[in-house]
Amino acid sequence: MFETNLTQELNGKHLMSAAIVLKPDLAAELPFGRYPKLRVDAEINGFAHEGAFVPIHSGHYMMVSKRLRKVISRDLGDPVIVRFKVADQEAINLPGILRDAFEDAPDARDI
Repeated sequence: MFETNLTQELNGKHLMSAAIVLKPDLAAELPFGRYPKLRVDAEINGFAHEGAFVPIHSGHYMMVSKRLRKVISRDLGDPVIVRFKVADQEAINLPGILRDAFEDAPDARDI
């Protein structure tokens, strides 16, 4: 768990979206060498969020969409509390419609 502010800057560089910047001491403990785009199951101000910390400008950040900022009632510069655990990096998340199609066609699913 850590507290940070929503930002659009990382190491003095402008980001394209609002983001949560991972603190360097936490980044040093995570498997970025094996998974440069590290998927996480996060909780931001108590709201569940699936995301990824990605490398850029000698740091790591996770994008925070306008929709999510609205849900958590936060904007740029506002503090947030972030909890996360490293997600299964090998998992494949299928959209519901594709999952349903595979249920109806087991031969296609097996292929």
